[in-house]
Amino acid sequence: MDIRTKDEFIFFMQRACEDTCNDCYIELYNILLRAFISADIDFDGQVSEDEFEGMIAAANEFPKKFGFEWWAGSGKDQFKAIDENGDGGISFDEWLNFAYTHYQSQKLPVAFDKEEKDQFVKSCKDSANTGSDAYKKIYWFSWKCFQAADADRDGQV
Repeated sequence: MDIRTKDEFIFFMQRACEDTCNDCYIELYNILLRAFISADIDFDGQVSEDEFEGMIAAANEFPKKFGFEWWAGSGKDQFKAIDENGDGGISFDEWLNFAYTHYQSQKLPVAFDKEEKDQFVKSCKDSANTGSDAYKKIYWFSWKCFQAADADRDGQV
């Protein structure tokens, strides 16, 4: 994954939080899985309270790179919120469900295809300027459409 700018990160997160079937969600899933695995230092398949800070630090690296602080707060409070069954350890499904819901709750700009009618029309008109943000939004939206249409992933539609 090669996300270089804040705009690319925002587009990625918009897509990842849209549904669990697209390529961006799959990449986010893998990021969260790597954060979980790297924190599970005793290899028991759960993240304990002692291991928890490592998981949060690993998960925070990606959004923090683009200026987002989405994992601030008390580690103990977060741990308790994630440990749904109260067994003292966080399983990957508990982590994934919590983190995905947490990411979905973050404030991101509205995606191009989710804009209100007037803003959508304005973005379409503004996209004539190839240096505009509207042009970039339509560019990324076009790739989203291409990926949806390229169901067999052969690079052709």
